[in-house]
Amino acid sequence: MFARWFGVLALCLTAGSALARDNAAVPVGKLIATPKAYVGELVVVRGIACVDPGTTGFLCEASSGGRKLRIDALLLGAQTALPIAERLLGGCKGTAALNKTQCRVDIVVTPTSADSSDESTVTILAREIEMYAPRKIR
Repeated sequence: MFARWFGVLALCLTAGSALARDNAAVPVGKLIATPKAYVGELVVVRGIACVDPGTTGFLCEASSGGRKLRIDALLLGAQTALPIAERLLGGCKGTAALNKTQCRVDIVVTPTSADSSDESTVTILAREIEMYAPRKIR
């Protein structure tokens, strides 16, 4: 009986985290337009290119409306799947890899600050970043 209850609970928690990711998804254009509105909020960005730049942390980039979104995070989250972490050590290492399809992921971050002083690039900083296989949107 306990095993069945535990299985149902685990399924509910998994479904809940998937729903939370759906509810927190923010389009790149919206992040670029109002980056400071998301400081301190859980944010999901779908299909963004992310790499280990070879320096400290992780870098993700996307473009919308002729402007670029740059997300810099210090730590890779514990929920990031092993295959994604391994790609960051191999094919997704260095900024040149930002153009590779294999480096596109869905991310979850909580921005700690945002800077849009550069007219062409909005930079968001985060302490930790979770990376997931890109979800196909129906």
